[in-house]
Formats: sequence, C-alpha cells, structure tokens
Amino acid sequence: MKKELLTLLMLNLCLFLSLNCQDSFSQNSSQEQFDQNELVAKVIPNAYESTAGALTFNGPLSNSQRTYQLLIASSQLTDLIDKELTSLSFRIPANSTGAWPTSQVDFSNYDIYLSQSVSPPNRSLTSFPSNVVGAQTLVRSGGLSIPAGAFPSGSNPNPFGFQIVFSTNWLYVGGDLLIEIRHTGYTGTSRSVEAIGTAVTGYGTLFSACWTGNYTGTSGSQGNFSVIELRGQDALSIGDLDQMLFSVFPNPANDMLNFQAEVPLKNVNIYNNVGQLVYSQNLRNTFESIMVSGLHSGVYIAQLDTDYGVKTLKFVKK
Repeated sequence: MKKELLTLLMLNLCLFLSLNCQDSFSQNSSQEQFDQNELVAKVIPNAYESTAGALTFNGPLSNSQRTYQLLIASSQLTDLIDKELTSLSFRIPANSTGAWPTSQVDFSNYDIYLSQSVSPPNRSLTSFPSNVVGAQTLVRSGGLSIPAGAFPSGSNPNPFGFQIVFSTNWLYVGGDLLIEIRHTGYTGTSRSVEAIGTAVTGYGTLFSACWTGNYTGTSGSQGNFSVIELRGQDALSIGDLDQMLFSVFPNPANDMLNFQAEVPLKNVNIYNNVGQLVYSQNLRNTFESIMVSGLHSGVYIAQLDTDYGVKTLKFVKK
C-alpha cells in the first residue's frame, strides 16, 4: 500500500513538473516571439540618439519645393537588417521656443523613395540619379497633413515628432541606404529641423546629404544631414495587428480627430458608451482626419478596419 502511494505521489510530481515546464516554455516562446516582432526605432546618425546636433536644415519641412537625398552607410543601420522599414521622423532643434506647427500644415505632395546607395564619400552633387544603386521604390506619395503641435519642444534633444508613415513597407537587407524626399512645400513659414554639418566627424563617411529647390531636381548643392528616426519591424501578416502602430489624437478632441497607422485604413465606425453607432466613414490612407464636432461630449470607441483586421481605440470628445 505504501509502495502504491509512493508511486502515485511520484507520478503526480512528474505531471506537475511537466505542466510547469510546458507553461514556462510557452511563456518564454511567446515572449521571444514578441521580442522578435518588436518595433525597432533607429536614430541616424547613431551618435545623436540622446545628443542634440548643433546645426539646422529646413529641407524636409521647407515651405518651398525640395528634392533632398540622405545617404547612410550600412554601419549605421545594423539593427534594421531584415526589417521592413515603415516610417521616418525628424525633430526640431533644442532651442525651439514652442511646438510646431501652430496650425495644421498641408503638403500637396510629399514623396519618399528608398533604395540602395553609393557610399557617402562617393556622393554626387551634379547627378542625383548617380547616387541611386538599383531600383528606387516609391514608399510614400501624395498629400501630407501635419497636425498642430506634432513636433514637440522643451527638451534637449527634443523628442522625434510626427511619424511620416510609408504606404509601402520596404525590406532592408543591408548595405548603404538612400532616402530621397521630394515635396512641393506648403503655405506657411518653413520649419528647420535638427541637422549635422560637414565639420562633424562622420559627415562624408558615415552619412551625407544633398538638396535642390525643385520638386523634380536632379542636381543641387551640399546639404546638412537631418537627424532622423527610422523605424522598422518584422514582415507583417494577417494576425499581426497587435504589433502595428495605431494612434488617435488629439485626445480629448474638440473638432478634428486624427488617426495614424502603419497600414492603410479602410473605414472607421464610432460607437458611443452604450454601443450605438454614431458615425461611419470610408478611409483610404495611413493618416486620416475626421470631424467630430457634431458628437456630444463623452467617451467613444473608434473601430478602424484594415486588411489585417479591426483595431479598436478609445477617445474622449470634449
């Protein structure tokens, strides 16, 4: 009898240890999978992740037409290898006296191309196409609206501002990278961004830039290199919705409500706190704005439909 009881206890102990090992393995596997899908945000130049550059450049946020090329050596991009590049952002200088813009800014065209690049020391100012290696991919095109206050100030360095999300992700497999921005400007005052000049170690070897005051320019001048944050992630598939970046702002909202995502939005349905559908609109881009001035004050749920599923966000109407 004692032997049978001892055997039963041993079996129960083994089962307990087996289940706990399986749970531990499952939790570790889930955490490992989450870490692998984690968004990578890389500051370029790498040395300026927590340090502010001393110079400025208004090319990316100029109110006039610009073609602007950023050439980046592969050594600055190692954390992004085999990641799909999804967006980029800039930050305004540390001496800025307030957030920018004070009211919404609208570019009629803001196009971004990605490709392999010649090394920064081999940059050409007289032939921008000569800086491109292989085929360029148009990852973003069309109008761009930047909401009021999208670029914060008050820090040194300032946080990176509005994410310019690509409509087509681009797989980076290594090598030198060329980012080409072409835009048509906007009505308003130009905003300079933080940048690095030729006197700084690394310019001309790890990174370089050139620009011209034309939307379709193919030759131009030496340019300061704007400090950027470039984001990448593992390739997305159906079911990866929780790994994607979604935001709703301002929150609380008064008149205008903005949605931003890493994938195109198809439509939005808004429900009040008792589950009634109070607003619905078709969407098409990764950044969309809707008017909510007609809604009563209170808490609402926005359901955003994408090709990857439905994302639910909560917001408050003033």
